[in-house]
Amino acid sequence: MVKATIPDLTPGITSSSLVRSTNSPDQPIPLRKRRDCVWGDVLCYYLLTMLQYLVILGALVSLAGCLSYAYETIKGRTKPNRVSWLLWGIAPLIATAAGLASGVTWAALPVFMSGFGPLLIFFSSFSNTSSYWKLEKFDYLCGLFSFLALILWLITKDANIAITFAILSDAAAAIPTLKKAWQNADTETYWPYIGGLFSVATAFFAVQFWDFSSLAFPVYLVAINLVLILAIARGNRLRKN
Repeated sequence: MVKATIPDLTPGITSSSLVRSTNSPDQPIPLRKRRDCVWGDVLCYYLLTMLQYLVILGALVSLAGCLSYAYETIKGRTKPNRVSWLLWGIAPLIATAAGLASGVTWAALPVFMSGFGPLLIFFSSFSNTSSYWKLEKFDYLCGLFSFLALILWLITKDANIAITFAILSDAAAAIPTLKKAWQNADTETYWPYIGGLFSVATAFFAVQFWDFSSLAFPVYLVAINLVLILAIARGNRLRKN
C-alpha cells in the first residue's frame, strides 16, 4: 500500500541506512563512515545524502496523496474502508518505534509518514456520515487475519519470516479496499496509491543489498499500489460506459 519499506526497521532487521563492514560482516556500520566507497569518500557521502533527500521527498509525496484522499473523504466524495486504513496506519508506527529504539534517526521519517497518512484518512472518515463505508463480515475477517499476521511479524526473530508476515498483514488489510475499488470505484481516489507508488519507487535507490530482505516489501508495495490503481481505473471505465 502507501508505505515505505517497513521491515527495514523491524527488530532483528538491519536498517537501510547501514551496510555491512568488510572486516566484520556481522557488524553493520553507517554508510557515511565507510572507507571502501568506489567513487571516493566525498562523492559517496554526497550521493548518499541525495538518496536520503529522495526518500524523504517520496514520503512527502505519499503524505500529499493521503491528505488529498482525506479531503475528499471529509467532503463525502470518497468512502474509505476503515479496516484497511487503520491497519495500514498501525504497522508503520510500530516499525517507527522499533527503529527509533534501535538507533535509527532520519530513516524512520518515511516510515512514520507512511503510517501517519493512513491514520489521517481513518480519522477523517468519522467527520462526515456520508463518507462512511459500511463494513461487512468479510471486512472484519480480513482485518482479523491482518492483525494476527501483524502480531506474528512482531514476535518472530527471523528477518525473512518477519517480512513475509508483514506482507501478509498488509495484503489482508488491502483486500477489503481492493474489493471496494473493483465494485464501487466511485468511492475511491487515485492519489494516495499514486503517491505510495512514487514513495516506494524511491526506496529502490537506497537499496544496499539486492536480496529478499531488501526487496520483498518494496516489490510487494509496487504491485499492490498498481493493482489498486488499475482496479479504480477499471471501475471508472465501466461506470462511464
